[in-house]
Amino acid sequence: QPAARYDLTVPGITAKGRLAALQAGQEGPVGDHAEAVLADIARTYRYEALGQQAAQAYAERRMRHGDYVAALAMADASAGPPGADHSGASVDAALAARILRILLVEPGKALPAPADRVALYWRYQGYATPGVSGDDIRLGAARLMLAERLPDAALTVLKQLADVTAAKPDVVLLRA
Repeated sequence: QPAARYDLTVPGITAKGRLAALQAGQEGPVGDHAEAVLADIARTYRYEALGQQAAQAYAERRMRHGDYVAALAMADASAGPPGADHSGASVDAALAARILRILLVEPGKALPAPADRVALYWRYQGYATPGVSGDDIRLGAARLMLAERLPDAALTVLKQLADVTAAKPDVVLLRA
């Protein structure tokens, strides 16, 4: 806390970010203030370790509150410059992939509507790691697309699966 008072210095900003990350788990005004501080640090220092740590803490808080859209947007904003390869190289790219898994692979009870989840996949599909490691996200998206009566889109996604995954009997049936 004393170091965070010197927020115009690198150690002060670092302390402020770490303190906000600790306070982000609280509810009420303290947690809300911490969230605002994390968002500010994440945007200002987005391509540096300090900003990425703040982005992770912010995204974790948003996920706890069921706001997966804001969590994905923050992970995307700090994963690298626009047009960068988001195939899991950065911590924030891995965070975005984890959020997509929550939305598409291990759906819980308090998720956005299926159509919104499909839209989120289309927007952030670059975070579905290439190859077998991202096939679970693509399969979840394809199943959701079929449930939403989007068979052409589902087929396009199924064609992107790795050969090992595409050869599994349940995937062959799904594709048929």
